[in-house]
Amino acid sequence: MRYTATCLLLATVATVHAQSQSSRAAAFEVASIKVNDSGDENFGFTPQPGGLMHAVNVTARQIVTYAYSMQNSRVEGGPDWLDTVRYDVTAKAAEAATPERMLLMLRALLAERFKLAMHLESRDTETFALVRVKAEGGLGPQLRTSSVDCDAFRAAVARGAAAQATNDGRPQCAGRARPGFITAGAVSMEELARNMSRLVGRVVVDRTGLPGRYDFDLKFVPDGELTAAKDPALRELPSLYVALEEQLGLKLESQRSPVEVVVIDSIQPPTRD
Repeated sequence: MRYTATCLLLATVATVHAQSQSSRAAAFEVASIKVNDSGDENFGFTPQPGGLMHAVNVTARQIVTYAYSMQNSRVEGGPDWLDTVRYDVTAKAAEAATPERMLLMLRALLAERFKLAMHLESRDTETFALVRVKAEGGLGPQLRTSSVDCDAFRAAVARGAAAQATNDGRPQCAGRARPGFITAGAVSMEELARNMSRLVGRVVVDRTGLPGRYDFDLKFVPDGELTAAKDPALRELPSLYVALEEQLGLKLESQRSPVEVVVIDSIQPPTRD
């Protein structure tokens, strides 16, 4: 078993090495990185049509987690400022690019401007499995199936031929979050599990067995981010775990499994524009 785990880790490192080589060949044409000292709690990444990437009020660790499709809990190491200094990032590719290529460009930006050096390790750790409350039952009242073809939609967005949100403001093939509220359009259960990881501080693995894509609205009291005293709209809302069950018909079950983590070997404050 140890040999198998080692082989898997080596295969992953080889993949990341290949991606790193690709990222050097895929770079933004121009990029601006500025410190954001607004003190605002909201943050986010917004890829836009035409090869434009816009991130607001994000930490360097959040940039790394986004670029490598990880969660904060799976990015280890680095100096204190990695979690305290926030940045606004605007980057433009020479031409329209797929979401996957945009991530390669963001990795190249981290290597060039932040001098990021990292490697992957496998750790046996506590995780969650995302499962259905009732294996044979229906979906929760706030979880609805979607028929959107996200590959076609993203290709249309890259060409500037489609808007990223519906008329009601719901994002398409993505989620939008602020403390206590998540709205998503046409996301898979795997994507939902990945986003749950950011909220609960553990890796969450999709075990729902639900294929396809879904729209959902989730409302809950966020732990450690925003108290009901600050926002009266949160006073009557349940915890995240209760909200998952009551609103989406899903729950988190604790388990232990091997997980890949990014280990930061070195990183520096970004070079000036």
